[in-house]
Amino acid sequence: MRIERRTAFVLLTFMALFFGGTWVAGKVAVDAIPPMTLAALRFSIASALLWL
Repeated sequence: MRIERRTAFVLLTFMALFFGGTWVAGKVAVDAIPPMTLAALRFSIASALLWL
């Protein structure tokens, strides 16, 4: 499968923004939600997605 150079650049840019954004979202979430509650919520969401 061959991907065009422009498409690859757009996908890599999106990936970098996504991973960078998760770090910022994590910092904001820890300020708003207690860490153990946040961990339980993340685990529950991941379990539900894996179960599907």
